[in-house]
Order: sequence, then C-alpha cells, then structure tokens
Amino acid sequence: TVAFIESCPPGSWFIDIGASTGPYTLVAIANNLNAVAIEPSFESYRRLCRNLAINQMLDKAIVLCLALGRDFALDWMNYFDIRAGAGSNRIGNIGKKTWHRQLVPIWPLDSLVQLLAQDAPFYIKLDVDGDEDAVLAGGNTFLHSERLKGIICEIPRKLEQSIIDRFAECGLVLAARYDQRAGQKIDEVWYGEFRRQ
Repeated sequence: TVAFIESCPPGSWFIDIGASTGPYTLVAIANNLNAVAIEPSFESYRRLCRNLAINQMLDKAIVLCLALGRDFALDWMNYFDIRAGAGSNRIGNIGKKTWHRQLVPIWPLDSLVQLLAQDAPFYIKLDVDGDEDAVLAGGNTFLHSERLKGIICEIPRKLEQSIIDRFAECGLVLAARYDQRAGQKIDEVWYGEFRRQ
C-alpha cells in the first residue's frame, strides 16, 4: 500500500476509505497528495484525528466520520471491538450478535467526489472489512471516470470475481495481486492493485 501511495503523482487526490487510525493518510500527506480520510468507527476516528494533529497534519486532510455505501442513509455500525484500529466491524443488518452498535451516516462515493476539486487525478485505498461491494456500488459513475487512475483494494475471496469484473467493466485492470502478509498466505482476503489502462 505504501508503494502504491508513493507511486501517485504529487498533487493527486488520495481517498483513504477505511482509514482506521490514519497510517496511510499520513503517508499520502507526506507524499504531497490531497488526502481524504473516511472512517466511521468513533474510536478509530478519534485516533486518526489525534495522529494527524500530533504530526502537524490535521489541516492537510479532509477527515470524515462516516461510511461509504450505495446511497445516502443512516445504517448500523456493528462493533465487534471498539478499540482504535480494530477490524472486522461491519455496516448494516449483519445478523450476528455484536457488543455495540451505532447509527452512522452513509454517503455514496459518487456524491463525495463531486465535492472535491476536479483538476487532479484520483487514487483510492479501499479496505472496509467486507463491505467493499457496497462502497463500489455507490461509486459506479466515478469508477468509470478517467479521473480515477488507480485503486488498491482488500478483496474478500468470496467476492473476488464480482469485484474484478466490476473493475474491468470500468476500465481498471489488475496490475498486482498480494496474497501474503509477512510470508504467510492470507486466508479470507487478498489485496489487488488496479490501474486504468
């Protein structure tokens, strides 16, 4: 992911969807990218803002406490773990018992990008622990746009073909596939880097 961010031309937009506590947002800002960090989990959002402030970068990013999805809505954030940086929290009616849940605002990606200056290319990091398909559905127009040059995405293995097909329909081709972390195969997901050809 860091190599992907470092390959983005300075002055580009970098949208960090599922920003967690902000490590990739910080890298993007350090590489002179216009950063937008999206994080719906309250504790991760708090830590994200704090990390940006500690690094004198809070004014260098647009930081939004919301989730991206198909349409404008309110939906449940289901917390399996409320600690900052915790993963596997899910949006929607998931049918599993969780420790806590909270209504959060949902925006479609298509509407978000309309608020941003359109004179620079866009790059995206998408890692939302299984809700990638809903995010992509809310960004269908933007995914087809020539302004979007590349995306690095966590891909659940059970959804991999539909996500690859969706990107291909939008002119985004798989440029690199990452199936291992620290030399070990990742079981339920892999990471794909997609570029516009």
